[in-house]
Amino acid sequence: MIFTTVKINAQQMDHQVMPLPKEVVAGPGEFIINSKLKPRIEGSERLIKAVDRFYNVLSKKTGIFYNLRDWSDDDSANFEIIAEEKAPVELGIDESYSLKITNDKIQIKAKTDIGAMYALQTLLQLTESNEKGYFFKSVEIFDAPRFPWRGLMLDVSRHFMPVAAVKRQLDLMHTMKMNVFHWHLSDDQGWRIESDSFPLLTEKASDGKFYTKEQIHEIVKYADDLGIRVIPEFDVPGHATAILTAYPKLASENNANYTIERHAGIFDPTLDPTKEKTYNFIHILFNEMALLFPDKYFHIGGDENEGKHWDRDPEIIAFKEKKGFDNHELQAWFNSRLNKSLVDAGKIMMGWDEILHKDLIDSNPVIHSWRGEDGIIKSIDNDLRVIRSHGFYIDLMQSTSYHYFMDPVPQSLIDNEKAKKLIFGGEATMWSELVDQNSVDSRIWPRSAAIAEVFWSERNKLDGENLFQRLDKISSHLELNGSEHISNRHKIIRRYTENQQDFSDLLYFNDLMAPYRFYHRNPKGTLYSMLSPLNQWADACIADPVESRKFSNAVKNYIANQNPEDLQKLENHFKKWAELEDLINSLIQKSPQLDSLRQVSQSFKIAGEEGLKLLDFLSGKIILSDAEMISMSERIHGLKFKGGELVLKHFPS
Repeated sequence: MIFTTVKINAQQMDHQVMPLPKEVVAGPGEFIINSKLKPRIEGSERLIKAVDRFYNVLSKKTGIFYNLRDWSDDDSANFEIIAEEKAPVELGIDESYSLKITNDKIQIKAKTDIGAMYALQTLLQLTESNEKGYFFKSVEIFDAPRFPWRGLMLDVSRHFMPVAAVKRQLDLMHTMKMNVFHWHLSDDQGWRIESDSFPLLTEKASDGKFYTKEQIHEIVKYADDLGIRVIPEFDVPGHATAILTAYPKLASENNANYTIERHAGIFDPTLDPTKEKTYNFIHILFNEMALLFPDKYFHIGGDENEGKHWDRDPEIIAFKEKKGFDNHELQAWFNSRLNKSLVDAGKIMMGWDEILHKDLIDSNPVIHSWRGEDGIIKSIDNDLRVIRSHGFYIDLMQSTSYHYFMDPVPQSLIDNEKAKKLIFGGEATMWSELVDQNSVDSRIWPRSAAIAEVFWSERNKLDGENLFQRLDKISSHLELNGSEHISNRHKIIRRYTENQQDFSDLLYFNDLMAPYRFYHRNPKGTLYSMLSPLNQWADACIADPVESRKFSNAVKNYIANQNPEDLQKLENHFKKWAELEDLINSLIQKSPQLDSLRQVSQSFKIAGEEGLKLLDFLSGKIILSDAEMISMSERIHGLKFKGGELVLKHFPS
């Protein structure tokens, strides 16, 4: 009986933490959290900073005041944090840790300071409370990541993100034990980093929105303190409109008038791979950029080059004929030349899966797979290292459960020993066509916490059944750690009303719907430009709306158990639905932007009224004939729940 209780408690505590730890052993009792929690630290200055952050968050969580740096230097301390060495922030370091909590002591031990820092993050999530106060339950945890590459890609070209927004993402990544920040710094819509060698890049191709070298150093150092590697991406030879706006003589199409692109999509401007001055430019530029980023890996993009300008230029056509190249082979030749510059700079090439080509295999690049599992399989067949982002495109606004059941390792390679060595992990990708600094948190978090768990935790430990319940908890934890994913949404909704009750009702309405998935919200990339304000109703909607899920769960539970509590929950939902049209009509007078929701609110009103009638039937208050039931079903299924670039979630319930 004692063993069973301990096992159940271990499972409960295990699932309290995200990402799920590797091994959890529950013990009896609990450690009371109070102002006497005093640490003894053996470790680096980086670890000391992490302990400062730990106490800052713990104080926010508990309301207990702590004197920072009020530490013990003897064995009487009730909180020991011991790291054997300071780790270099690079691929493949030891990130494991052990965490032991007893009634009177907390012990963290790790090979590296970064492992110990992750233990502190786990400890914060174990904070519990009751009427007497705050505590940690006794437990022993042994933990280590499944994959060494657990990344987030942030596109700052399409919409620039200021330093504070970037640092905030780094903080939240560390909270979820993510360790690679992939920084997409150039594209058709802008070049975002200062260059002494080529100053026109920022003068002509940034709209004045770029990072100085001093800011780059600041962010790289900030990431280093969190154990996060920073990998820059400069996309070539395609996605080069911004570069060619500054230096048009590098273009494949001569005498064109280049200006930075204001819309989303795949565009034709491409670097000319036959000109020596192109390679001189890249060599100087990439060597300059390489000095800013200490990580060994350097991302060259290489995606979505359709070669249209290559097929129009007589000199490039002649060059291809002379070499016997098609466009893919020409790009492989370009990448081989480019790789020499990266080798000179001490870097390893990384690129999207379009760079995969037999002529580049000897260069041993890292393949970043985004178009499907074929790229992963081909990479493994050619003994190339690979990172997966296919299935983790969070800008597409798919449900968290979709991402959660993806895996960096394709099912066909699960037992392949070579794949286990060559698949380094994955990255969630936040492309910013429809994301700016005011909405980025709500588009990344908390969904990326679930992806972080996929990258960290063992495949057989993943917990899809309780995923959303755990995400609700981690959402609050992320907010405590600085995330603005909740306040992002509230700011947009507050534009429509100053009345608190109306705000609450609008928030409920917003939480029934999700934005269009994939790229349907911005068809052909022309409805929105990079200058469009992203403060629409759909910008406040999220991929997994909470009230929608609550409604769906109430339906499922009532069907399964006929519980009166669930019937009451459904009645509350339907009553709110029936009132939404009047709410929207009253607010449209001052907020005409809400007019796009008029039809949706009408549909909700009808669905709410029909739902209440159905509940009266189920509770025996009224009698409905078969014909009336069929008519009700037809009315509900004929309702239009699309508008304002969003769609109702879970309506099949």
